Amino acid sequence: MAAPDPLLGLSLLDGEYTILERIGAGGMGAVYKARQAALNRFVALKVLHTKFANRKEVLTRFRREARILSQLTHPNTLRVFDTGMLDDGRFYIVMELLEGRSLHRVIRTEAPLDEARAALIVSQVAFALDEAHAAGVLHRDIKPENIFLQATPADLEFPKVLDFGLAKLDESLLPPGSVAITKQGAVFGTPEFMSPEQARGEVMCAQSDVYSLAVVLYEALSGKLPFNAGSPVEWVVHHSHAVPIPLADRIPGLAFSPAILAIIDRALAKDPAQRFSSARAFGDALLALALPNPDASADAVQYLGEERVTLNVVGGGSSRHDSARPSAVGSLRGTGRGPSLVMSTPAIVGLAVGFVMLGAGIAFVAMRLFGGVS
Repeated sequence: MAAPDPLLGLSLLDGEYTILERIGAGGMGAVYKARQAALNRFVALKVLHTKFANRKEVLTRFRREARILSQLTHPNTLRVFDTGMLDDGRFYIVMELLEGRSLHRVIRTEAPLDEARAALIVSQVAFALDEAHAAGVLHRDIKPENIFLQATPADLEFPKVLDFGLAKLDESLLPPGSVAITKQGAVFGTPEFMSPEQARGEVMCAQSDVYSLAVVLYEALSGKLPFNAGSPVEWVVHHSHAVPIPLADRIPGLAFSPAILAIIDRALAKDPAQRFSSARAFGDALLALALPNPDASADAVQYLGEERVTLNVVGGGSSRHDSARPSAVGSLRGTGRGPSLVMSTPAIVGLAVGFVMLGAGIAFVAMRLFGGVS
């Protein structure tokens, strides 16, 4: 039998938080359900794994995520309430406790989703990202696993954007003299959802998150991704240079409206300047498709915002740890689709060299991508 978890029953901050049960785990740590005494509510505690307590780069990322989330107030963004340090040196974040399912699980079990349903979900995510972008924050790891559909009393699907652990401050949105968090030339994110500029380790912008969110929408509508690839390097190559498989051709016999096809084609443009000008513009286009009556759209958005405050909401387990019971959210890694990458450009080059051996065609594209062939 496994040894009992020493954190169960632990009280923090003179009894302010009491840890009740473990609800998720991943490579970075674990997530617990806890009760906050002062407000008589349940919250989620994301606790960094002991082995990372002295890893400066991991601790910096963990703290940065907490700081970023604490500054974002959009109702579709996961909220952070508090942070602290356990007696053994582990850092923790106190977040809302969410009940529901990850969009990844919904897609895996229910795709293809109805156009209006998918458009409404993704539009709300776009609006949350727009607030982050306005604050100078790029998410850089948008994927279904990082979108949680919170259950509401009215059975509405209220998405929450999770995992800002790979977030970066966009230099173009910062005041003069500000310092960037990460340096150019590194590749961050999940290969299946990377924008072309992200895959090449180039400067990213708000439209980079729009591209990734468009890939999420494509998968929700078809149950498939816009390319056929079998390895991280293949995904990087395809996102960088290949033309996406048209959504209209992805699933034989499945029809889509001209409006949704046009929206996806625009959002998946290789050139960021040809995509939607902002996440807000992307969300507006989707919301108009999902709720074509402007008055109904406004009422629905207002209702969704009000619905949120009636819930005892969020926080962090791995969306990869799907179970029969409602799950809780966070940025911990589980199983399934490949994990987020944090790789230098030379590392990508090394992977490409190995990939060359698997096929001359892909190798040629990889050489053009990573070898600088013009």
